[in-house]
Order: sequence, then structure tokens, then C-alpha cells
Amino acid sequence: MTDALLKALDPLPYPRRMRELAARARALSASGDLRAVLDELDAGGPHERGTAVVAAAVGGDDAGSDRDRPARRRAVHLVNELAMAAGAFPDATVRSVLTAAGEFLARHRDHVPQAAELLVRAVDPDSGPDALHAALDRLALLHRGRPVLAARTALAYSRNRGVPQGEDEEATMLAVAGRLAEDGGLAHGLLAFQLVAVGGRHTGWSGPWRTQLRLLRRHPEAEVRDAAYAEVTVRE
Repeated sequence: MTDALLKALDPLPYPRRMRELAARARALSASGDLRAVLDELDAGGPHERGTAVVAAAVGGDDAGSDRDRPARRRAVHLVNELAMAAGAFPDATVRSVLTAAGEFLARHRDHVPQAAELLVRAVDPDSGPDALHAALDRLALLHRGRPVLAARTALAYSRNRGVPQGEDEEATMLAVAGRLAEDGGLAHGLLAFQLVAVGGRHTGWSGPWRTQLRLLRRHPEAEVRDAAYAEVTVRE
């Protein structure tokens, strides 16, 4: 069944592939075969694991009132497995898997935290200022009305991001941080702060990074201001 599913999906373009996968996952759930297929997919590579994430998310709950949403918990587990397998610096192929699965989950409000977990790892720090800003802007928009998740995602991005390599990358980080901060939203501001914190620490808080931190200390969102004030540029 698993091989037949993958062969049916492979030639299809995105997003038709996602629609077909969702339909087949529901059919497998109705027949009681979804769990076995998910187990086989989870044992495969990134492509198979990404397929498993989407299938589990739409397969539907398969338990009565005496259990607590085992299908959903299985989907969360598969997302965690995919994210850990991707690592902090996934290649382009893995990023495409993370993006496809994350964007699909983002359309389901109960799976937005899982979408964020995948999409934050899909951001390519070497994609250039415009592409990087676009990716982080989309990520931030996913967190409207979710302040706790926004803080968690911003911290996760900081941990995955790593320090800038060279002046060009420093300039990209600084420019993107400024554009994100100008949005005025909480998630945008927290992502901007994390970029500034990483870049500022790495450069010893040279002039432009200090300036951007001071601007964040005047941000419209209190939690962004708090984070910026908590960052110390000179120990006395």
C-alpha cells in the first residue's frame, strides 16, 4: 500500500499532490490501514516522512471517548521526528519537504504549532535579503494571535540560525531585522530581536547593531521592548 501511494503521488505537481495525498489518507483511515502506512513512511527518508506528516494530519481521529486523540498525537510525533531528522542545517531537498508539509499544516488551525516547527527549520539563511525577509514574514504572519507560540518560534529560529559568516551575511541579517521590526507586529518584532541579538553578540555590538537594538527598545509591542532591554551590550 505504501509503495502504491508514493507511486501515485510522485508524478503529481504541488499542490495537487497534497490534495491527492489528503484524499488517500482519509480513505486509508476509513479502511483501518493508515497506521501501518504511516509506520512504513516514518521509517523512510525526508520525503517519506513529510508524506507521513500530511497523511497523519488529515487522516482523522480513530478512537472513541476512552482515548485522547491518538491520531493527532501521532501527527505531532511524526512532525517532531521529521524536524529532528532535518537538523539545524537541512539541505535544499529537505527544506522543500519541510516547506511543503509546513504550509499544508498551516492551513489547519489546530496544527499551526506543528507548521511553525517545520517552517522555522525550512528558512534558508543564505537565500539573500529579499528571500529571507519573505520567508520570515510568512512565518511571522502564521503567529497572529499566538503570542506564546511566537516567542517559542523566534527562540527556535535563533538556535537554528547560527552566527553570520562574513560581512555580506551580517549586512543581510541587519537589513532583514530592520524590515521585520518596521512591521510593528509581535512575531515580526521577536524574530527581528533574535536576528539582532545573534548579530550584535557576534560583532561585539558594533554601531549598526546597537542602533537597531535601540530601535527595538521603542517597538510598539511590549514583549519586544522587554526582550531588547534585557539584552546587555556592555557589562559594567
